[in-house]
Amino acid sequence: MITLTENAKNAIEALIADGPDDCGIRIASESEPVSGNGKTPAVSLRVAARPEPNDEVIQEGRARVFVQPAAAQIMGDHLLDARVEQADRGAEVSFFVS
Repeated sequence: MITLTENAKNAIEALIADGPDDCGIRIASESEPVSGNGKTPAVSLRVAARPEPNDEVIQEGRARVFVQPAAAQIMGDHLLDARVEQADRGAEVSFFVS
């Protein structure tokens, strides 16, 4: 199961603050690998109104993460972390797995 760092929890709470009560971010597997070797699986992250059927739901405080079953296999027991940087257009959030 994925564990959220405090930075990830805070970033997710900020991203979904204006959304419906049951919204969160969803992590899903992608059909195309990300690395040049064609073997490294990829996942995407987006804000979602609700979990899809069979999604694993992780909740810490108001931060909710919906994890597609295939993405859960890819991610395993890792940490989801976030970095927030100020940019000209406002804050930019980068998520990463460790």
